[in-house]
Amino acid sequence: MPVIWLSHVLSPETPMYSASGRVEITAERSIASGDTSNNTHLALPAHSGTHVDAPVHFVDGGASIDQFDAPSWIAERPALIDVPCQPGELIGVHRIQADLDELHPDTDMLLLRTGAQNWRTSSVASDRENFESHGPGIGLDLAAWLREELELAFLGVDAISISSPDHREVGREAHRILLGPHHSGRQAVRLIEDMDLAALPGSPHRVWVAPLRMLGGDGAPVTVFAEL
Repeated sequence: MPVIWLSHVLSPETPMYSASGRVEITAERSIASGDTSNNTHLALPAHSGTHVDAPVHFVDGGASIDQFDAPSWIAERPALIDVPCQPGELIGVHRIQADLDELHPDTDMLLLRTGAQNWRTSSVASDRENFESHGPGIGLDLAAWLREELELAFLGVDAISISSPDHREVGREAHRILLGPHHSGRQAVRLIEDMDLAALPGSPHRVWVAPLRMLGGDGAPVTVFAEL
């Protein structure tokens, strides 16, 4: 089966939430300059580019990146829902109820394709600003529905965050609902933000998520591939 990337390449042009922070890639040694090797220094916020939020990001005492075992980073029954959004829109259950009702009960990864990625790749400055500072987000009713009705391991979006910068307190609470403990004992839902979903033709067969494994990491850049 074909395999495609669902994560963006990190670069100094990588957009950041509300345009805060940046990726720095610096050549420390260069063969072209007479050194014996090419060596690069990388400096970046943990939540850069395509990245995953671990529970400890919003939950004191929650699990960190390094505390998840290898098999838990593979989604065996992922599902894609298209939900075209406007800048600053909050996605509620009503927007995608029919799609949600069709999900298999064992769905372990839900991918929401909002179309925000089109702003990310646009050369128009206002589009770039929309992606970084006015992206769509997850409504509280949807966050609660996902915790109650499914046992997801992952929620992924092509927006810069599940938290719209225009609705920050809603976004913070949505993070707490999804990353926090659940009364039924269900696992926390790890959040994968700023995904590359443009080339995905439909729900993939399987998805692998490979995080940068940091001790105590509240988030980390991830490499994500999908088997179609």
